[in-house]
Amino acid sequence: MEEEEQQQQLPLAKTLWILTCDVGYANQLFSFYASSQEEAETRAQVLLQQQGKRILHRLSLIEYPNGFVVHHWRIPGTRQE
Repeated sequence: MEEEEQQQQLPLAKTLWILTCDVGYANQLFSFYASSQEEAETRAQVLLQQQGKRILHRLSLIEYPNGFVVHHWRIPGTRQE
């Protein structure tokens, strides 16, 4: 019984979510933490409403439970230094 009470008191673990949106000339990423897909959808809708007409389309909402790595790359046609 004590274990059940302790489990109920523990906060739910949150994972990283990234919302990708089309803003016309580029894509914009919004990152946030949520404990479920429902919470992530709610947060995404709030972000879209806050941005207003600036966002043309919602492209994706993806969960990253293990985080992610950014790789550096070079734009084609630029000089390599």
